[in-house]
Amino acid sequence: MTTIVSPKEKEYLCNSLTIFNGLDALTINKLLEFSYFQIFSHKKTICSSLTADKGLFIVVNGAVKVIQKTLKKNTSIVNILSTNDVIYTNSFVSFFKITAMGKAQMLFIPLDVYNRVWSSNLQLIQKINNNLISQIHCLYNCKSFQSSPLKIRVANLILELFNKNSNKRSETLPMPVTRQDLADALNVTVESVIRIMSTWTHSNIIKSLNQKIQIIDHDFLNKTIFDED
Repeated sequence: MTTIVSPKEKEYLCNSLTIFNGLDALTINKLLEFSYFQIFSHKKTICSSLTADKGLFIVVNGAVKVIQKTLKKNTSIVNILSTNDVIYTNSFVSFFKITAMGKAQMLFIPLDVYNRVWSSNLQLIQKINNNLISQIHCLYNCKSFQSSPLKIRVANLILELFNKNSNKRSETLPMPVTRQDLADALNVTVESVIRIMSTWTHSNIIKSLNQKIQIIDHDFLNKTIFDED
């Protein structure tokens, strides 16, 4: 479902998305010119290199999975993004695909509006760059554990997702994350992830309900990351 951003929704975006913090109403009106909301159900394709409208996506609610092919055969970079994260589709130079994880609401800013209005706002560009740097940091953090035992890599990824997406009132990730999602992000087989997650579930370290992960024992996962034995 696609809808043009209404005045009431502009007010909501001002209050809910950090990228608009500190900007006045007139500036925000110009920024959101010809922009629109899109709502996607679980596993629906948001865009890909075959169908993409060039421009900027911002995750308003929910989470998405970004898959980008690398130069190496049969390998991909998988990143999980959530509320306030930005995706600049014009920056992709190879195959990519973005799919919803659970119900996801996206804000799309067409490329001409981005070039004409957004790119001249230095405060806004700095926020976008900071978000992209944060995404790269998360990918680098996961890559730094690449040679570690898989249980350490899984624990690190779950805690990264939790620290980024959870709130203090809940121990459960707000979006569905399947074993396959974790395996894709770590570039390993889903069976190996299932074995680790099953062990932790039976040991009451985590729980899963409707594909949403609940962390019961944070200390165990934190200790696992620093345990090379």
